[in-house]
Amino acid sequence: LVPLVSAFLVSGNFGFDQAPELLLASPIFAFFQAADTRYALNPELFWWSIGIAQGWTWIQLFIASWAVPRNWQDKPSLPRGLRRSWREFGRLLSYGRAAQQKSFRKQLLDVNGYYWLTARARLKPLHVWLLVIGAAGWWLAGWFSNEATVWLDPATGIALAVILNSAIKLWIAIEAGQQISEDRRAGAMELLLSTPLTVKDILTGQFLALRRQFLGPLLVIIAIEVSLMAVSLRSYYDAQTLYLWLAGIVMLLADIVALALTSMAAALTAKNQQQAVIKTFFRILALPWISFWIIGVLASLWVALGSDRGEPLSWQFNLGLWFGLGLLADLVFGVHSLRRLLTQFRQLATERFDAPVARTKWRLFSRKALAAADIASVAITSAEQLLAPPASPKRRRRFALALVTAIALFAAGGVYVYRELYPTPPGPVIIKLAAGESLANLRAFRGSGGFFFAMPDDSLWHWGQGWRRNHSDPIIPRLQDATNRWRSVGAADNGVYGLRNDGTIWLSMFGPGGSLIDSRQIGRANDWESLAVGQGHHAAIKRDGTLWMWGDNRVQQLGLETPALQADPIQVGTNRNWKTIRTRAQGTIGLQTDGSLWFWGEVSHIFKNNTRTNQLFPQPTLYCRETNWTTLDARWTPHARDSAGTWRMLLYDLPNPKASADANTKPFLTQAKTDRLVFGLAVEPVPYYAVYEVRPDGSLMVSPYALPYVSGGSAENWQRFDERSDWLRLWSNSETMLGLTADGTVWTWGVDLTAEADSGLQARLARLEEKLNQLFNWTPRRGPNTGLPPLQIKPRPLIKFVKEE
Repeated sequence: LVPLVSAFLVSGNFGFDQAPELLLASPIFAFFQAADTRYALNPELFWWSIGIAQGWTWIQLFIASWAVPRNWQDKPSLPRGLRRSWREFGRLLSYGRAAQQKSFRKQLLDVNGYYWLTARARLKPLHVWLLVIGAAGWWLAGWFSNEATVWLDPATGIALAVILNSAIKLWIAIEAGQQISEDRRAGAMELLLSTPLTVKDILTGQFLALRRQFLGPLLVIIAIEVSLMAVSLRSYYDAQTLYLWLAGIVMLLADIVALALTSMAAALTAKNQQQAVIKTFFRILALPWISFWIIGVLASLWVALGSDRGEPLSWQFNLGLWFGLGLLADLVFGVHSLRRLLTQFRQLATERFDAPVARTKWRLFSRKALAAADIASVAITSAEQLLAPPASPKRRRRFALALVTAIALFAAGGVYVYRELYPTPPGPVIIKLAAGESLANLRAFRGSGGFFFAMPDDSLWHWGQGWRRNHSDPIIPRLQDATNRWRSVGAADNGVYGLRNDGTIWLSMFGPGGSLIDSRQIGRANDWESLAVGQGHHAAIKRDGTLWMWGDNRVQQLGLETPALQADPIQVGTNRNWKTIRTRAQGTIGLQTDGSLWFWGEVSHIFKNNTRTNQLFPQPTLYCRETNWTTLDARWTPHARDSAGTWRMLLYDLPNPKASADANTKPFLTQAKTDRLVFGLAVEPVPYYAVYEVRPDGSLMVSPYALPYVSGGSAENWQRFDERSDWLRLWSNSETMLGLTADGTVWTWGVDLTAEADSGLQARLARLEEKLNQLFNWTPRRGPNTGLPPLQIKPRPLIKFVKEE
C-alpha cells in the first residue's frame, strides 16, 4: 500500500518529490532496479528492496505460524458486553444482526432454499461494487491529475476494460462453485439431495446468488466500456478499435456464462475448490489464449516462409482467431458442463475420491531378482487381464470413436500434404477447329510474364501474367477477344500492342476481369507487316519493307537525333529491305534481306571488355562487315545465325562496320539444325537454362545453354527431350515453355504459371530449408533449384484442339 500511495502522489504532481525509499517494499521495484544501468547508479536500492521484501515475508510467516494454532478451533461465544473480536465484527457486518438475518433469510427462502444458502452473506455485492468504484476512481483521478487526452486514449480505455473484465471473470469462477465445493467436501450435499430440493432448484439458486452479486456491477462495467468506446471513437474512427471493443464485450458475456457452468461442474469432481477454480480458469480463459498464441506463431511462420516480404498477420485475422477460439471454448466446455449438471449431478455429488495409488518402493535388485521380478510381473499382468471385468460398452465406444477420429485426422493430414506436394493441375482447355482452320496458324507471343495466343481462327487468348500473379490472372488460357482479327501481339510496360489482320496496330490495356479495353490505334497506316514490341520503344515493318519506330528515344534507340518521346511511328532511314527487328532495353538490332546486321541506340554492356564505358550509336550502324546472316533472335542476349549454320552471340564487342564477325561476336552453337531456336528452362535432373530445337524429323532436342563468356560453362550437348516424334512448334517466356504436337495438344513445362510461389507447401518447405541452411550454415541439398518458383517437371497438356464433327 505504501509504494502504491507514494507512486500515485509522485505521478499526480501533488508537490511530492520522487522518494525511492517509499518504493522499497515493492518487489516490482527490485525488478526495476535490477537493470544494469540503474543498479550501477544505486546498488543499495536493489539490495534494500530485496531485504525488505524478504524480511516482511518472514515476519508475516512467523505471525501466521503463531496465530494458526490459536485460532483454528471453535470458540465459545463471549458474554454480552465483552469486546468482540475482529472476526465476529466482520461476521456481524457481513450477515447483520439477528433481526436483520431473519428478515433477509425469509426473503431469500421464499424464492429458493439454495439461494439463501449461497447468498446469505449480505455484503458480497458490495465487494464487487468496490472493485468497480475503485477502477472508476483510479481513472478519474488520473484524468484530473494528468493530461486528459492520455486517459481518453483508446489504449488506456482498453487497459481498464481488460482489468475489469479479467477481475470479474476470475471472481465469478471462484464464487460459482464455492458453495457446491464446500457442501460436497463437508458432506452436506448428500443431506441437501435427500431434501425436497431438486437439482434444478440447486442450480437455479446458485444462478440467483450470482445474479444478486454480479449483475449490477456487470451492467455498470458494460456501460463504462461502451462509454469509453464512444469517447475513443469520437475524435477518430478506427474499425480495428471498434471491433476490438465489441468483441471484448461479447466475449465478457459469453465467458461469464461458461465460467459459471464450468465452475459448478468442476466443483462436483475436483478434490477442493482451488483445483476447481484452476480447472475452470484453464479451460475457459487460459486454453483459448494458449491456442491463440500457438496458432498465431504457426500462422506467422507460415506467412514468413511463404513470402520474402514478411508481411505481418492482419488485425482481422488476429481478432477473429481470438474471438473464435474464445467462443469455441465457451461453447464446448459450457455445453459439456451444463449437460453434466443436468444429467449427472447426483452421481458426481455423492462420489468419493479414488484411493491413491500405492507407490513402488525402491530396492536394490540383483540380476536374479530382476529376472524373478520380470516373471512375476508377466504373471500378475496376465492374471489381471484374465480376472479384470470386461470394459463397459460406453468405454469401448469412446475408445473406438477416439481411434477412428485419430485415423481420420491422420489420413486427412496425409491427403493434404500429398496434394500440396503433388498438386493436380487443371485439365487442358478444349478448343474446336472449324473447317479450314489449321494448327499451322497457331501463334504464341511472350507478354508480361505470360502468353498471348493468336488462335487458328485469329481470336486472341491469354494465359497468366507470371507466377507472382494477381487473383484476376487466368490460371487456364482465357479468351480475350473473339473477333477474328489478330495477327501478332506483344506486351509492353504501357499496355498490349496488337497487329490486326487489316494491317493496323492498336494499343490496349487490361481492364477488370482481365479483359482488354481502352484501345487506340497507333498511327493511321493500315499496311503493317510485322511488329516488334520492347520495354519502352517499339518497331514495325510495312509491306514495302520500310522500318518505323515509336516510343522512348532517350538514348537514340529509335534512330532519331532528338532524345524525346515519339508518340506516333516515324520512319527510320530510307531502306526498304528490312526483314527482322529486335528491340532491346536500350538499343535496337535489325536484319535486312541482304544479310546485313545493323545496330543503333546505346551499348550499355559488352563482354569482351566489360570495363568500357557506354557508347551511343544514334543512327543505324552496320554491325560487322559480313552480310551472311540468315536469322536474328534476342533473348537474354541477342543472337544471330550465319549462312554456315553457326549461332553467334552479338554485342560481344562494339558494332564496327570494318570489323569481322570473329572480332565482335562469339560462336556458341554449331550443331543446331534449323533457324528456329527457343531459349528457356529445363527442369531435370535439376533446373538449368537450356536451348530447344525441333528437328526436321519431329524430335525435340535440348542442350544446356552456357553464355560463351562464362569460363568453364557446359559445352553444347544436344539430348533428346522425350520420346515423341511429332513436335511442330516451340515457344517460351523466360522459364516457361510451350510446345505443340501434331495431335493438336499444346504442352507446358518449366515454371508453372498456374501456381503461386508465395504459397503452397512446396514453396514453404523450400523456404524453410533455405532459412535453416542460412541459420546453421548448412550446404543446400536442393541444388540450383533452391528458391525457384513452382515447377512443372513433366510436360502437361494446356490446350487441346479437336476438329468439329
